[in-house]
Amino acid sequence: MVDRIRVCLEQAQIQEARKTLSAGTLRNISDGVVVKEKTWQEYASDFVDALIRSSLFPLQQDDREHLMKSFHSYRRSYEQLNEMLSRVQASREILQRAVLRLQFQALGIRYAALCLWTGMEPSRNLPSWAEENGANEFWRALVKRRFPDLALVGGKQQDCSSEAEMAAGQMKHCLYDNAYPGADCLKRLLPDASERAQALRHYCAYELCRELARHFGQREVASWVRGMMEIGACLVDFIRLLDHQVPENQHRDLVWSMFSEGIGSPAVAEFIKRFADKIPIHIARTFWP
Repeated sequence: MVDRIRVCLEQAQIQEARKTLSAGTLRNISDGVVVKEKTWQEYASDFVDALIRSSLFPLQQDDREHLMKSFHSYRRSYEQLNEMLSRVQASREILQRAVLRLQFQALGIRYAALCLWTGMEPSRNLPSWAEENGANEFWRALVKRRFPDLALVGGKQQDCSSEAEMAAGQMKHCLYDNAYPGADCLKRLLPDASERAQALRHYCAYELCRELARHFGQREVASWVRGMMEIGACLVDFIRLLDHQVPENQHRDLVWSMFSEGIGSPAVAEFIKRFADKIPIHIARTFWP
């Protein structure tokens, strides 16, 4: 899975990710092998820099120190979790499913923060990036919106592939094989940075979901994602109800902590305690069947 995250960063055209996040280090971290503190420091520094440059999220260089602290907080939690799980008498598959349910709950908190941060309206529906052909659907919708009067491919004079400056074969791969069009192509079709960031998030999320589906099946992954979306939407609704009760600076700090630290932040943890009993039972059953 860590390897898949590296692929996602490379899709966002991050050369540093290719250079620094070596296959050996990624494999050790993914397998829970203990690495030196110096290795963690170097890994965190380059990973955070890559994330800031990726344009995946509205991050700036001023956020670097906070992101570094968040990274080390998470990795210490990861090491503690890995140590505790090593003592649990259960199959690897059961443990993996338990951890992933917790992770998707945590992602629901970050989804809520991203919506509040960018002004994006939360959705409770299964996003297309969690669908088996989510990359195909996204690309088809994008090129038809960009070139509404042209054939997708194979036009006698002009078609979407020629206007997008793509080879016909590449266009077909993106339309029918869930292929990634490349960062340069996205820049041509989406000159607006925020729209391009949304597209990058879509393709990265799609790649991660495909990797999970290969191990746990599409149905279960879709269930986790739906639960994540529902939790995020409920959180957004709840926070908006409290807007008039919370000073603007506290609201901003809470949203940032939700995004960067999640449940690891004491302020977020305290807030979630107030929110927990408002989670609808059908969402809770997604994670505690």
